[in-house]
Amino acid sequence: QLAKMFTEAGFKIKKIYYCGFPISFLWHKLILLPLIDRKRKTKTRYTNSKSLIGYLLSHQLIKRLVSLPFWIDQLFNWTEKGCGLLLVAEK
Repeated sequence: QLAKMFTEAGFKIKKIYYCGFPISFLWHKLILLPLIDRKRKTKTRYTNSKSLIGYLLSHQLIKRLVSLPFWIDQLFNWTEKGCGLLLVAEK
């Protein structure tokens, strides 16, 4: 349906694929949602550099190391299990 909508609007589709499986899905389900829920209940500010999350977010090297496993998701773009859909098109 998404491809059809873009084609009818005059776009030429270059790529369309699912994303976010398996690492992003697990991250979202096991870490991000519980963190958001905890933050909502306790009103904690994680941007504070004194918290562990704040500390991790303030260092570029740590951010890059943490993001590496998410590259595994690219190996599974051909499956329909991802929690997101990416479309690349040009007009």
